[in-house]
Amino acid sequence: MSWVIAALNSVEPDVWAYATLNFFFSGQEWAKQASPIYKENARKRLEPVAAYLGGKDWLEGEFSAGEVMMISVLRIFMRNELTADFQTIVAYVARGDAGPAFQRALASHLADFEAQPDPAEG
Repeated sequence: MSWVIAALNSVEPDVWAYATLNFFFSGQEWAKQASPIYKENARKRLEPVAAYLGGKDWLEGEFSAGEVMMISVLRIFMRNELTADFQTIVAYVARGDAGPAFQRALASHLADFEAQPDPAEG
């Protein structure tokens, strides 16, 4: 399975939608009503990842580009109450997040943004 594609096309849309709903719209009545649906959609995307991961350290057997992508997506998930139900994913993200390869990839990604001129300085 290509975890890069799964991260971007299967997991991220629903995890991101749930995180966005709860971060940007949490005080709005419509968001409170929609939250259970968004939560269930996110859960449906996280369950297969957790099941496939099982007791393994990495989805692909060893740390890879697919792991970098999936961990990047799952970092979004780390800020909601669903983490209590997915401790396997929490440990996976923590393992990857702490690793030097992920830290290098993240630093490289962020450097692209830091190199851009500030539009406010015009």
